[in-house]
Amino acid sequence: MKRWVHVLWILGTFLVCILVVLGIWGLVDGILAGPCPEGLQYVFEDGHAVITGYTEYEASLVIPSKIKGRPVTLIRYLGDQYTLEEIRIPAGAQVEQDPFAECFALRRLEVDEKNPYLKVADGVLFSRDGEELICYPSALSNKTYEIPAGTKRIGIEAFSWADFTLEHVIVPEGVEVISPYAFSHCFGLLHLDLPSSLRELGGSALLECGLHEADLTKCTQLTAVKDETFSMCFDLEHVRLPGSVKDIGNSAFSYCDDLLCVEVPGRLEHLGQSVFEASKKLECVITSDALLTAYCQEQGIPVKAPGEG
Repeated sequence: MKRWVHVLWILGTFLVCILVVLGIWGLVDGILAGPCPEGLQYVFEDGHAVITGYTEYEASLVIPSKIKGRPVTLIRYLGDQYTLEEIRIPAGAQVEQDPFAECFALRRLEVDEKNPYLKVADGVLFSRDGEELICYPSALSNKTYEIPAGTKRIGIEAFSWADFTLEHVIVPEGVEVISPYAFSHCFGLLHLDLPSSLRELGGSALLECGLHEADLTKCTQLTAVKDETFSMCFDLEHVRLPGSVKDIGNSAFSYCDDLLCVEVPGRLEHLGQSVFEASKKLECVITSDALLTAYCQEQGIPVKAPGEG
């Protein structure tokens, strides 16, 4: 009996020693990784730290590479931020969509040069291969920005809440997807040059932006104008769609206070609800499509055939 007690005592002591060593190592590892900034919120998932918010009112934030010994692998969201101007992203971290979309004072992003997922080019955050534009910092002061060649996708909320100084964005050939909310709340945006390669324009992609005119006639691979794509574009007056569009989603042109004319040359297969809701200045829809014509007549919106005076 005494022998078994002795064996159990030895095993217990061994386990305690292991736990102490692991605890000390975790503490040392955390110290070497640097302190966790006050106000930085996070959760642990599968042994990794995920950033979920930031509540302080500092001008700069260095996101640590580890928190309590666990690697920071994902930045999910930072929340509404009105003072944060600079953010540094560690080597092992990826981002989920644009976690900085509501960092309204953000003007500078830095990425550790060893990060295999992300890079910064001319102040703008891209995937490492350059194919996705992830975040155009809100407080960048460009009047015109030309997206670099090689970009294929503009991410969710990538330009959302861009500063009023941004008036013109040039989207190059090769870009195929503009994700939902990509240019939402870009109040100063007056001109958006779109390429013929564009095949997807996400829902609410241009929600509440400052465009006066939207000419998509070059975008002959585009088949849908999705829900609320142009909703609340209060200064928008004229929209020209390509003949390839077969689907117009719910509220696509709703609450466009100054909208006068929409040209839809193609044959529609689907038309959503409340397409022109509260766009009270709409003078005409130019189309020969039976589905859209019937809808406009029901709503009391004048219809003209293409080429009609």
